[in-house]
Amino acid sequence: MKELVVTASAQLEIESAILWYDAIKLDLADDLLDKIDIGYACITAQPDAWPPYAKKYRHYILERFPYAIIYHERSEFIEVLAFAHHRRQPFYWLSSEENAD
Repeated sequence: MKELVVTASAQLEIESAILWYDAIKLDLADDLLDKIDIGYACITAQPDAWPPYAKKYRHYILERFPYAIIYHERSEFIEVLAFAHHRRQPFYWLSSEENAD
């Protein structure tokens, strides 16, 4: 099983979402963290199981929350590129990723 690496920008998005849900109700933030952990476990167990997204990427849609974990599999690890809100501009993360390749 490959290691899952979360980019700094994706981690900031996760932290921001957790703070937002924590301000609403502590249980929501905890539930979001649980859903993210489940997503990470599913992705590392079967990285090809989730639908293709924007050419060479894949996305795992969280249950209950309007977010997707955007990732791609590299030769040595799985990289989480974004924690994307469904109502945010689509593919906002793509231009910076393509510039990094």
